[in-house]
Amino acid sequence: MAGIDRYLAEGENVVFESRFGFGRLMAEIILFVIVSFIGVAFGPVIVLVWFGFVLWAIADRASSKVYVTDKRLIRKKGAGSSNFEELRLDKVESIKNGPLGLRVIGTGATVIKLPGLLSNITELRKALAV
Repeated sequence: MAGIDRYLAEGENVVFESRFGFGRLMAEIILFVIVSFIGVAFGPVIVLVWFGFVLWAIADRASSKVYVTDKRLIRKKGAGSSNFEELRLDKVESIKNGPLGLRVIGTGATVIKLPGLLSNITELRKALAV
C-alpha cells in the first residue's frame, strides 16, 4: 500500500485493495504454452516476441491495482507508470458485469473499467456499497 499513500488526501484511508487474481495468471500460462508450441513450429523470432509479450503482461498484472478508500475508487494501471483513474464514492451509480470485466458507472457518463479477473470482486462490491 506504500505506493498509493502519496496520492491519498489527508485523512483518507484505504478500505479495500485488490489486484488481478489467479484466473488472470492461469490465462497467461495457457496462452504461453499454446504460443510456445506455435513458436517452436514457426521459428525462434516468434518465441522471442512471445517472451517479450509475456514479460510485459506479467509486469502489467503485477503493477495494476484497484483501491477503494473511504472517499473514492482508484485504479492504478500499467507497469512503470503512474496512470490513475478515480471516481468519488458519492458519484458511483452502479456496477455492471461485462464479458471483459466490471464497469463502475458514475454520474456524468463517467465509467471506470476494471478487469474481470480481479481477486475478491465480492469484497469490491461491498467496499463500494452500491
